[in-house]
Amino acid sequence: MQPSHSPPPDPSEFLDDPRRQPLEIDTQQRRGPAVFRWLTIGMEHLIAALLVALIVSVSANVIGRALLNHSLPWADELARMLFIWL
Repeated sequence: MQPSHSPPPDPSEFLDDPRRQPLEIDTQQRRGPAVFRWLTIGMEHLIAALLVALIVSVSANVIGRALLNHSLPWADELARMLFIWL
């Protein structure tokens, strides 16, 4: 018995579907006590700040090594600690 080979689905059918809804995350409908909502918002901001600091630290070290031929001695250690905290 031969397996039936159907053609793969056409992605344009999905993209052109008028019933398709975009993915939305409604942050206003968070449940629980206000303390937990504030803690969640605070943690989101803290994680974002740590991520920005990590990107800046690694970028500064890469630019220093590539363009200035000089490594920043604190950048590797700071990046390591920020990555652990994340």
